[in-house]
Amino acid sequence: MNKRIQAVQLTKRELPHISRRECQIIYPKIFHNADRNWQAAQLLAKEGFYGQAISVATVSIEEAIKAIIIQLDGAGFNFRSAKGVSRFFNEHAIRHVTACVFLCIELIGDDLLKYFKRIHKSPSETQLFIQKIKDLQPLITDAVVYLQGKAKEMKSELPFFLSIEQSRQRGFYCDFENKFLSPEDLDETKYLEVLKKYGKIHNFIRGFSETFTNQSNEEISQLLQSFKDEQLYRHIGDYLKGMKAEQMFQQFLQLLDQVENLE
Repeated sequence: MNKRIQAVQLTKRELPHISRRECQIIYPKIFHNADRNWQAAQLLAKEGFYGQAISVATVSIEEAIKAIIIQLDGAGFNFRSAKGVSRFFNEHAIRHVTACVFLCIELIGDDLLKYFKRIHKSPSETQLFIQKIKDLQPLITDAVVYLQGKAKEMKSELPFFLSIEQSRQRGFYCDFENKFLSPEDLDETKYLEVLKKYGKIHNFIRGFSETFTNQSNEEISQLLQSFKDEQLYRHIGDYLKGMKAEQMFQQFLQLLDQVENLE
């Protein structure tokens, strides 16, 4: 079969239904498109098209999230078989929830990385860490205080993610809501705010993808078996199939409230 015929066949099916082999072929191309959109957003911003830059940067993050799912299924996972996962390929809002979660994970991961680098470079910090491990209570106290502060920071991010779809559309289209709205209303300050958040999400997704790529076959096999043993696909499907994005944000907010009120 020549490449042209094979390419035509690939276009006849949608992403939720392509084969594992096709996932392996396609996911790098989706990442490539995400990267091109990321670059395009920065080029638009340089020309002063900040509204359009925000919209294109949003598309970049959404594409990267799709690429991760396809990459994992290409390696043997079956996320697309779970009910509701198809929403990731046709619903902006569910991808925005995922982007929010990724940012929160990146916020914690970045802090941990800085902390362990500090321990590695400073003998006094190393000794203090060892002492805390010997007497767990100070370590637990530090962890609770840290998580409470981080929960507050994460809560402050939610309004941004709740309004992503509005910003994405406003970057492309004119509208009227009690007053005339134009993509030109979105200025450099707003763009830089978006770029900072999206940059962290972009780094998390790329880091996750590279880390997964470097996993051994044995490690991946163990993960695959865990998903089967714990029936995780069914649990994911049960959660997604009846849950709107707004409800997911609300549940996440409630979880952060509980963390913030830890004693």
